[in-house]
Amino acid sequence: MILFNKKIHKKFTEKNLKIITGLNNLNVDQIIEISSAADIAGATYLDIAANPLIIREIKKHTLLPICVSSISLKDLYHSAVEGIDAIEIGNYDYFYTNKIALSQQHILGIAKEALKLFPELDICVTIPYNLSIKQQVCLSLELEKLGIQIIQTESKKVKRLQSYSSITELIEKAAPVLSSTYAISKAVSIPVIASSGVESILSSLALLYGASGVGVGQSVKNHENVLMKSIYMREIIISIQKKRIISTSNIVVSDRNYSSLIV
Repeated sequence: MILFNKKIHKKFTEKNLKIITGLNNLNVDQIIEISSAADIAGATYLDIAANPLIIREIKKHTLLPICVSSISLKDLYHSAVEGIDAIEIGNYDYFYTNKIALSQQHILGIAKEALKLFPELDICVTIPYNLSIKQQVCLSLELEKLGIQIIQTESKKVKRLQSYSSITELIEKAAPVLSSTYAISKAVSIPVIASSGVESILSSLALLYGASGVGVGQSVKNHENVLMKSIYMREIIISIQKKRIISTSNIVVSDRNYSSLIV
């Protein structure tokens, strides 16, 4: 696997961290703050709203590669004109909210058109969580055959608690995305990013399940300033590199069996 963007490709060989600023987030000041923290921490790339005005402004403040996410080819095209580094076919919230089932054929159709429109951009496709594991694997294999470079897994969004009493609770929350990541990574040879419910303390676990990297978003926003955001991101990066849990910032470990995992 060779990605077009050399910065992203190098990071994928080392395991990577994608920072999601919010696919419907148009708050420029907040995105700038997150991007500044990502720069300091050494994140791999940013995933931002597919909005030309936002892209234009954020590029003034960071040299990190920029990816935009949408299921609208029109939005992706207008974003590509601004000089982004990658696109992601994703952001399915509208469909989930309106109880519209996304099919394998639907996603494959969009992916085929995207490959025609963006022959020199790296393309990631999010696999809808509403599909069965078998369907997710089949779709991922078809996408790989088409020439898609990156797969992202997701799970149903659940309300994030301020703290968790044990690692078990966190694992239960992340179980769907970890299961998808494991099954898909065993089937394809392209990178798989685990996103949705992967807190910092589980980032190394996602890699053990076959992920080439993790995507985090809401958990970053919960930290109040650039410094705290960058520290949180750095914890994830170090955890990925060491393949060990290195933070207990949002969890109280009560199970003796897990205590040996904490640095």
